[in-house]
Amino acid sequence: IGLGLIAVGSGGIKPCVSAHVGDQFGRGNWHKLEKVYNAFYFIINFGSAFATILIPLIRGKVITDPVTGFMTYEHSVGWAFGVPGILMGLATIFFWMGRKTFVHVPATQPFKLGLMDVLAGTFLFLVIGVPIFFLDMVGAWSGYLNEQLVHCGSVAWPMLIQAVGPLGIGMASWAVIVTALGCFVAFVLIYAARQRIHPDDGFLALTFQALKARVLREDFGPGEAPKSAHVQDLRDHWLYGPVARKHSSALAEGPLAVWKIISVFLLISVFWALFDQHSSTWIEQAKSMNLVVDLSFGGFLGAGAGLGVIVGLAIGLSAARLKGGVAGGMLMGLGVGVGLGWLAYEFGPYELQPSQISAANPFMVMILIPLTTFGLYPLMARLGISPHPLRRMTMGMATAGLAFVAVALLQSAIDGGAKLHVGWQLIPYTIITLSEVMVSITGLEFAYSQAPKRMKSVIMGFWLFNVTLGNLLVALIARLPDMPPEKFFWIFAVLMFVAAALFGLRGKFYRYKEFTQDDAEAVG
Repeated sequence: IGLGLIAVGSGGIKPCVSAHVGDQFGRGNWHKLEKVYNAFYFIINFGSAFATILIPLIRGKVITDPVTGFMTYEHSVGWAFGVPGILMGLATIFFWMGRKTFVHVPATQPFKLGLMDVLAGTFLFLVIGVPIFFLDMVGAWSGYLNEQLVHCGSVAWPMLIQAVGPLGIGMASWAVIVTALGCFVAFVLIYAARQRIHPDDGFLALTFQALKARVLREDFGPGEAPKSAHVQDLRDHWLYGPVARKHSSALAEGPLAVWKIISVFLLISVFWALFDQHSSTWIEQAKSMNLVVDLSFGGFLGAGAGLGVIVGLAIGLSAARLKGGVAGGMLMGLGVGVGLGWLAYEFGPYELQPSQISAANPFMVMILIPLTTFGLYPLMARLGISPHPLRRMTMGMATAGLAFVAVALLQSAIDGGAKLHVGWQLIPYTIITLSEVMVSITGLEFAYSQAPKRMKSVIMGFWLFNVTLGNLLVALIARLPDMPPEKFFWIFAVLMFVAAALFGLRGKFYRYKEFTQDDAEAVG
């Protein structure tokens, strides 16, 4: 129930809030879109950074009963779940209080038609969603039955499983297939009923209309040429030509833009397969490392000073327009860093929990956002290298591959018997966080700006769907035989470099076209 509520809530919030942020910007302030998505991502990670530190402290350490072997926690698991819930409730109230300040893009369909659109879209997704999720459960059941065959001492029981097991697995597989087909039938019925009430001009409707016109060779005449120079004449397009001739080229641009974005986003799933491992396999690696932080006084001061200078540089670049902003920011960061280093020495040493190591990621995000936005990207522009979105994302994907090269080398040393300090993980964490800043933030900006006006939340949803595909890729590779951690990391490093190369090639031929909510036509 809890996971279901989180899935529904997160699935409803994430694509819509990302689109809602972009909706606040029209053609007059469109140039600020990149910076606002950076600020949006900064705020998200501000909350995540403190959650990854405080929640494990509220929960406490894992305690194993020496007699029963049961695991409990030192403090309260209830409060560890309850505190984020309370804060989420307060956040909802604050968000509601600002309802009169926001720019609201109204729903394009009334309640009944909108509900039918949602139901049709849900059933269409379940056609692929049911096999993806439930066949995995069937595979787990198969593994359990095989385990029983190997370890069970009885003769009759393994024979029974051997006889009934394949039948049960086969029935479960057929149940998944039948359910998926049932979802497709439900989609067709709801979609057809919706079109009878009022024909839609969304992505699916226009695509089906184009396919129907091509199959039945329907003739809609020559159609009208676009009135705006920003709109491509699609009357002779191999697929959407009939739509352009029947309605307009501007309307036909919508589904065509969706296909273009999908062709770009598919390779992003490989990045998410790598990135999400910083909170799974990397934590497992940390369990095999020295987690005690016990530096000398000079060591703590040096670490604090170094971190302070980096943070100060980030602050200074953000305030570079102010006189002495960069130097002032670095001096302030240096002072604060030295002070924190002294405090850390006074209260140390510390023993970290493996799950706390991932807190480095959101803190690094908050540091790297201004370093890239006000430092790296302007530097690239001055060097004559345009930091357009797809180039930034290509760089980020290649950088993610380097992160897994680093973590694979660490794993090689651990497997060789070295007791490395967990501080070595800061190297791959820094690299993967830099890649996240270049891919994830830029992806949100790209998805919103390139999506047609009526399809922005849908495209944001597809962007998030790639996270699911990435996690499924991890699960698939993890099941391969003879898959030690080091080999696992090397495989993903190679996959990421290949995906980055293909993504860069696709980006080279991509033609940008932006759609804002206050534009009558798209702007190329």
